[in-house]
Amino acid sequence: MFTVKDHDIIDKIPKSYGIGIKFSDKEEEYISIYEDDFPRKVVLDITSWKGITAGALHHYGVLKVGSIKCQNLRTGKISYLKKSAPKAAKGLTVHLTRTLTKRDLLIESGERFKGAKIGERIKNFDSVKDVETAAIKFFNEFFLEGWNLIRLKPVESMSFGGTSIVNNEVILSQKAV
Repeated sequence: MFTVKDHDIIDKIPKSYGIGIKFSDKEEEYISIYEDDFPRKVVLDITSWKGITAGALHHYGVLKVGSIKCQNLRTGKISYLKKSAPKAAKGLTVHLTRTLTKRDLLIESGERFKGAKIGERIKNFDSVKDVETAAIKFFNEFFLEGWNLIRLKPVESMSFGGTSIVNNEVILSQKAV
């Protein structure tokens, strides 16, 4: 099993992460499975927050690995994972962080970083590009072959019912199978 604290992982992540884990739930035996195509996807989710300070805009990044289901070993029925499933079988969520810099402390003279020290890990980034760069660096360092790092970017699409939003999958980094 992998340990995530901020985003310090103690091992490389194989494409089999979370697959093939047996567990029990209400006297039934299950195994975690993955039914989609390989390579598996690591999805970068970027959110933004506008602070109280004029002009303050921060971006946050989360890497999500999922798409794992469970199969009942007695009936063969496939369903979404049970709450009782082991953590690794539920996927992986990594909150991207960066180190607090002297520049951050100079810019944010208020309460935000009061008592903080240069070098501590923080979750906010100054731009979407900074989040993407951190995600690519983390992905390239910790994910083994058989993965793609993607970002879902909303795209407007015209239809008879009006305008709708669909997600366009953009590959930021990939590792061949």
